[in-house]
Amino acid sequence: MDHALSPAAPKPAHVPDALVYDFDIHADSGLLNDPHVRIMDLLRNAPPVFWTPRNGGGWMILTHAANYEASRDSEASPANLCRRTR
Repeated sequence: MDHALSPAAPKPAHVPDALVYDFDIHADSGLLNDPHVRIMDLLRNAPPVFWTPRNGGGWMILTHAANYEASRDSEASPANLCRRTR
């Protein structure tokens, strides 16, 4: 069963294009069909910290390193976290 993706929110001006990755956590067909394969695909292909336009737009943190950094630096921007954890 395919689920319709949520509408894409406009990208805020402060979000670098390189950190945009189109992913809908609630309706991604790959995630719904085989979550383990899709998560591995995200880890290989998406930035460790990215902004997605789905579900109203927002940041996602994929890796342990990026999450570790984010949890210890409340002043860091997502773009800076991505540069430090690559």
